[in-house]
Amino acid sequence: MTSPAAQRPRTSYMADRVFLLAIVLLTAAPYAAHLGFYSDDWSNLEAFRTCPSQSIFGFFGCVEENYRVVQFFQSAALYRFFGRNPVGYHVVNVVVFACLILLIYTILCGLSQPRVISLTVPLIYSLLPHYSTDRFWIASFQANLCMVLYMVGVFSLCRARPPEGWRPLWATVSAIALVLSSLAYEVAIPLFILVPFFIWHRLKAQQRKYLCVAVILLSTGAVAFKLLTQTRRRFQGRFLIHPARVVRHFLAQLFDFNYGYYGFGLPRVAWHAAAIYPRLAGLGSGALIGVLVFSYLFHVVRRPSTEWPSRRTWAMVGIAGVFVFVLGYSPFIADVTLDMTTTGAANRVAIAAALGTAMSLAALIGLATAVVPFSGWRAGLFCAGISVLCVSSLLILNVVSSYWVDGYRMQQDIIARVAKEFPALPDNTTLILDGVCPYLGPGIVFEGKLDTEGMLRTLYRNETIQGDVVTPKLDVRADGLHTFLYGLESQYPYNDSLIIYNVQKNSKARLLDFEAARLYFSGWSSRCPPGREGYGSPIF
Repeated sequence: MTSPAAQRPRTSYMADRVFLLAIVLLTAAPYAAHLGFYSDDWSNLEAFRTCPSQSIFGFFGCVEENYRVVQFFQSAALYRFFGRNPVGYHVVNVVVFACLILLIYTILCGLSQPRVISLTVPLIYSLLPHYSTDRFWIASFQANLCMVLYMVGVFSLCRARPPEGWRPLWATVSAIALVLSSLAYEVAIPLFILVPFFIWHRLKAQQRKYLCVAVILLSTGAVAFKLLTQTRRRFQGRFLIHPARVVRHFLAQLFDFNYGYYGFGLPRVAWHAAAIYPRLAGLGSGALIGVLVFSYLFHVVRRPSTEWPSRRTWAMVGIAGVFVFVLGYSPFIADVTLDMTTTGAANRVAIAAALGTAMSLAALIGLATAVVPFSGWRAGLFCAGISVLCVSSLLILNVVSSYWVDGYRMQQDIIARVAKEFPALPDNTTLILDGVCPYLGPGIVFEGKLDTEGMLRTLYRNETIQGDVVTPKLDVRADGLHTFLYGLESQYPYNDSLIIYNVQKNSKARLLDFEAARLYFSGWSSRCPPGREGYGSPIF
């Protein structure tokens, strides 16, 4: 029997790809040219600027954490081509993300999935806000590249084993892409388990054994490399000590965040987002996407050549989606202190798990509408459900992106004020910024030593300058000021080179000793909304 995918006219594949590409570009158009550098981006800019060798390979020895080789080369290449112009970085990221969506569609078609599934899964995934940071923050762009390389590996493997026999070149490309994926970021490593199943039905018993052994060795090597080289987060022993607590935390992430707040609760969250940030452009883009999604999906579903998936097919897609979510979340399952944040920078790790979310949400809508006996009503309700989900996701993305855009504008204002107040800074100066809110919603302004110091050194082209910001975590001690960020402590001794500059009041003070510091901070209080690193300030 000929598969539904094989019966489709070739023009339908091109039409679907153009549609998905249009969705990605329309989604990114309002913000891509207005985003900037944030947090780690500033320290990376400074490291590349001061590197003795200004070649892509020369940058390798000038960064502290270069164990993510592909991430490093991505950052180095972007700096080499675009320097201090952030627009180029973000445009490239949109292109990479578009490739990811098109690859997912192509792989689903290659697996002979019905057109409705092959189209709606990448469509929903392209708009989900679960991993929104990967769209806005340059330091997290490697998550998109990691997923693209994984999909290239899967696609190449499917091409390597067609019905007529092995193609060694495609098999080699697949292996290289999967290795590079693990060297870009870690989020796709658990998905390696799925690799054999993409061509399982085409293999003989002996070949299946060899492929499984190869995947196990590759996965083990990737995990071992990560454990040996990681510097920021260690394996959480509580996974073995408190398994019940870990399971409860996982179920909360699965149902509350993944299928509740950011699942079927998306319309409610979107309504709230539109209420707190009612911009005509955002609402207009939402309406445009809604009309476009409904019109095209309805056109596809009502075509005589389009097969409506059976309930069993929808159920299998839903179960597979939950399994993909579990795999995508598994690297973090043992850390019960880590929550998937709805808008903050920490949600960059949810990009793999979100693919499972898109699969299961599409399946649930498909199952719910499959009970409708009339094909016209069923098609309309299905398209309406998908459209509501897509529009809700886009409205949330528009609001989240606006905070990142406004955060970068605030950065530019702060930099202009600093440059005006301090036309030059002597060597070994320490400049602490006061009156600055570290976060504008999920968007990062200046949150601590990494970005503030990188910005100042880039601005004054002086590697001896130190910088930081005043936050409620700052501790005034007898030996100097102590700040804390991401578990790291920084100390600034009192001397005539320690300057506090209040950006709002345009005032400055030198902290020569402990008494001067106590006097300055005696009446200090934060006027910023509560926030913390990795999460920013909550907006929903």
